[in-house]
Amino acid sequence: MKKVPEHLSTEAPEFGISVFRYFGICFVALLVPMLLLASGFATDGDTSVLALAPDSVRKDLRDALADAGTNWRELATAVERADLAYRSEAVWLTCQMPHLDRLEMTSAILLEHIAYAHKTTTAFRYAVPESLFRDYILTYRIADEPVTAWRKLLFDRFAPMTRGAQTPEQAARIVNQWLSRNLKTGEKGFFGPMQSPELTLSSGRGTPEEIAVLATAILKTLGVPSRRVKVPWLGEQDGDASWVEVFSQGRWLPLYPLEARAFGDTSWIEHRYPHNVTIAVATSAFDQQLVTERYTHHGSFNLHLKAAGKPLSKFENFSFNVFNSGAWRQLDELNTATDSSGDFQCVLGDGEYLLTCGIRDPNGNPWITNREFTMIRGAEVTLNLDLTPPLTLNPHPVFDDPLLRHDFPNLNGGISSASELKGRTALVLFFNPGDSLALSVAATAESLYQSHKDKGFAVLAVGIGSPDSVRAFRTRHGLSFDVAFAYDPRLEFEQASIAPLLGLPYVLSMPVLKLLDKTGKIILTESAPDARELAALRNAVVDLLK
Repeated sequence: MKKVPEHLSTEAPEFGISVFRYFGICFVALLVPMLLLASGFATDGDTSVLALAPDSVRKDLRDALADAGTNWRELATAVERADLAYRSEAVWLTCQMPHLDRLEMTSAILLEHIAYAHKTTTAFRYAVPESLFRDYILTYRIADEPVTAWRKLLFDRFAPMTRGAQTPEQAARIVNQWLSRNLKTGEKGFFGPMQSPELTLSSGRGTPEEIAVLATAILKTLGVPSRRVKVPWLGEQDGDASWVEVFSQGRWLPLYPLEARAFGDTSWIEHRYPHNVTIAVATSAFDQQLVTERYTHHGSFNLHLKAAGKPLSKFENFSFNVFNSGAWRQLDELNTATDSSGDFQCVLGDGEYLLTCGIRDPNGNPWITNREFTMIRGAEVTLNLDLTPPLTLNPHPVFDDPLLRHDFPNLNGGISSASELKGRTALVLFFNPGDSLALSVAATAESLYQSHKDKGFAVLAVGIGSPDSVRAFRTRHGLSFDVAFAYDPRLEFEQASIAPLLGLPYVLSMPVLKLLDKTGKIILTESAPDARELAALRNAVVDLLK
């Protein structure tokens, strides 16, 4: 057999095999850690870090690490590597930080914030109140700025300036003087987020909010409990306003970064923005507090909301707005929600406001109510709003009679419709709860219902008026059949007002009775029936049910 030349051999040389195996092993060695790092927190397997936390917060830590996705190892590393005396701070920050921070935070950044926050407790002559340490010194976030490691930079830069300060106020005044001499305001770029404190420092300029964030960061680094304060939207003047509060000797003092002469003057913001300070919100890293009454002329606002005759308990679909920069702007920081009684209270600065409330009718259609009001210094404004949606036509009318084409809100919730009565002998009654004749008609309807409901007889009563008045009528006269109401909060109701309410071209005499057979055909119609006509109604019902 002819020998194949060595250079044409199909067998790979031993050297080639070893190289292939070498790179394969390296690839696997790199891939396995990458896959491990890319995995989320597994409570069944990754329990060593949980053992470092006290039992009382172990569940919170587990939930926080799971919420961090693939970044949980960075947070766990911070907990594991933190100085034993400060480990509880690493656990607390991990549990408190918002979701997006958990996805981005690195162990290096978190550990620097913890270490330098504790350094302030011994580096200066004044003491940091223990009750304020976590919220106003330790926390790394101030507003919506990027999360960065700014503590060491700011400590090295500003600690020497304040070594001789005897109180937090003295240190804050020194920083205030430096800020007012070295920083200028600038317009925010259209693109991009808020700049970091380091960038504001290096560029020497920023928006008022960015400068306030830098000021707060410097003061926290110097052991001065600090928080940013902001008017999210001014009233008559476009834009917003930001400043800082520092805590010294038992009180919070305002610090306006570029106005050192106004330090401690709570009236300065009102003098600069008269009739513009809507609400003032003091923000720490993970919480906020409304401090409006400290900085502006203000009044109190009381709101009561109800719909379908019931208070809107725990209702959140309303907002307070001011016109700013060409549009109505929501004051989201008010965190609007009614209590169990449908009530909400807040403090607002003097000026013009728009209250907007939204609800859906039983068909899911939105119903928006707006109320403009003026807040005057020292005034108390009270609004009682009924958000009951107006009537809407049935999108698929099944009756020629326009009275029967409507869907009506039911006193028990949901909707009532004559179309649901098809297949049953039924009586539809329209009544005004304030009409004396309605009593005898309702009593006749109740008697017929009790006598014939076992045979499938149905009654639908529609009260023409407010839900409260219709509900009171039903309760007072013990009606056991289905009761709905026809009501438009924009109209003032009078007796027999159902015609204009439903858009009818004619006027009706109330009450109105319509007797339907099982096919939905109208057998009998009566308006303001007398005793003889009510007797005829009884006989007609009996005949239909035979």
